[in-house]
Amino acid sequence: THGIDCRAIVVTMFAGALALSRIPVPLLFTEFHAGRGAVEPTQFFSPQALQFIQQKGLDGPVFNSHNLGGYLAWSLYPRVRIFQDSRLQAYPPEHFRRIIEASASQEAWNAVVAGVDWAVISVSRPNQLAGTGRFPAGDWASVYQDDAMEIVVRRKGKFSGVLSSGVPVNETVR
Repeated sequence: THGIDCRAIVVTMFAGALALSRIPVPLLFTEFHAGRGAVEPTQFFSPQALQFIQQKGLDGPVFNSHNLGGYLAWSLYPRVRIFQDSRLQAYPPEHFRRIIEASASQEAWNAVVAGVDWAVISVSRPNQLAGTGRFPAGDWASVYQDDAMEIVVRRKGKFSGVLSSGVPVNETVR
């Protein structure tokens, strides 16, 4: 080994990686997840919500919060056709501008979601692209909610039958 200690090289590389990491060092050890938990953090995504969607037969076009689009598409395509996702280059800029502008007016929002009978809303990341507060209880009913996601259906839409089928036990509904 020509006088070079391999252990010293490994320790030096590890220390260098920690020093150059853009992630704060304490988070590397306290927020470390392996397996499915690493790619599906439950504060943002909900496997139980996906299970609910499948059990209740929700399909077709859906309004979804911006941060949930990729998760829903990856998990439920082609059965579910998402409204938006975080691949900004996959949609024309006007699509997102229209959603943001509509978030300021219920009438404009109603026009944006006219083609969907259900929605999946991010509970943990409310913003103008999430639909938060834009599904009034007179027209929409919450049929599922956990810490990450809420599912609403039109009271007089294709999935109104879900209203009479009850809400899963361990879930809260607003």
